[in-house]
Amino acid sequence: MKIHGYVDDEIYVVELKGDLDKGRFSEIKPCVLNIVKDDRKKIVLDMQSVKDVDESWYDFLVKLNRVMAAYGRKLVLSGCPGHLYDIKKAKKVLATYAVFPSLDEGKKHFKPRNGVVAHSGPIKDGRSGSGTTESKPKEKK
Repeated sequence: MKIHGYVDDEIYVVELKGDLDKGRFSEIKPCVLNIVKDDRKKIVLDMQSVKDVDESWYDFLVKLNRVMAAYGRKLVLSGCPGHLYDIKKAKKVLATYAVFPSLDEGKKHFKPRNGVVAHSGPIKDGRSGSGTTESKPKEKK
């Protein structure tokens, strides 16, 4: 497991390479938690070079989502290879994140487009997913 983190235009990018299994969490956990505590609120976890995962990785993502929310951080996943969806709980867990096919698309998620701000996570009706919501001023009564 290799972890490489860097800042790109106020977005903290964490690139993961290798296998993600329970035995490797001692390497990744402190790194990711330090990034969460950083002042940057926008984080992309790039998994393009991840070779293999086990079920414990998805348990970690669930816990990470809670920690991110507690610190007011936004995390998106990018470059998730198709084999990461092979584990039974993968689809349910990944549905709680905005997932993008490439790192560039993950970073673009955080950039406002024509007054529209990107949104990820639970939508008002309780569904999960990603999309956009317009930023509109509240109407005066």
